[in-house]
Amino acid sequence: MLEDIIRSMLRDEVRSAVRDELRSAFEEALRTVKPTSGQEFLSVKEASRVAGVSAGTVRTWIQKGHLRRFGEGRVVRIRREELIQWLASGDGRSGAEDVSWEQQAAAILGRRRSL
Repeated sequence: MLEDIIRSMLRDEVRSAVRDELRSAFEEALRTVKPTSGQEFLSVKEASRVAGVSAGTVRTWIQKGHLRRFGEGRVVRIRREELIQWLASGDGRSGAEDVSWEQQAAAILGRRRSL
C-alpha cells in the first residue's frame, strides 16, 4: 500500500520534471532558431495582436484547422505569412463567436485540468 503511494508520487514528480525540462529545451530551441526564407513564427498572443482578436479566437482558428500549429505542448507558434494570407482571404472574421457555449466550457475545463 505505502509502496504504491510512493511509486505514484515519484511517477508524478518525474513526469513533471521531464515535462518542465522538455518545455524549457523547446522554448530555448525556438528562441535560437532563426526564420528561414523570411518565415517568422508568432506566439498565440502575438498572432492575436496582429489579427486584432483575442488569443482564444486564434486558438479556435488553430483547433478548426484554419491555421497550422507549430510547436509542442503549450508552446504554440503560427507562421506570420499564413496568418496574414488567411486574414486577407476574409475568412478571419469568423472566430470564437461560432463556438457553442458547451465547447467553450469544455475547453476551459480542459485547460484547468492540464494545470
